[in-house]
Amino acid sequence: MYKIGELSRLCRIPVKTLRYYDSEGLLVPDEIDRFTGYRYYSAARLADCNRIISLKELGFSLEQIKKHLHASTDEDILALVEEKCTELSEKSKEISLQLKKLNQIKKSLSEGEGTMFHITIRSGDT
Repeated sequence: MYKIGELSRLCRIPVKTLRYYDSEGLLVPDEIDRFTGYRYYSAARLADCNRIISLKELGFSLEQIKKHLHASTDEDILALVEEKCTELSEKSKEISLQLKKLNQIKKSLSEGEGTMFHITIRSGDT
């Protein structure tokens, strides 16, 4: 069993964050000493910790990570991954549109067509 400080060092996650994860039901300790309040984590929580880090790096929210950790089948996990892929694809389209608009502004400014304050680019749906 690992104390919270040991788990923190092993996972490179601040103790404060581990306490927050506990309060959110994301990474609950296996034992809490009733006299000292110390949290103890098994090796399985170390693996969960690493999964949380990996999922955060992929852009999953804590709520999505919680669903992932509680998913019982590969199909459940696949559904969560597909959902994230769709979300990221939509964000990518949004970012591409923003880049297109910014490039239009750059082009207009570099061709001397006025200042930034005179340029308004709006999409057709506003």
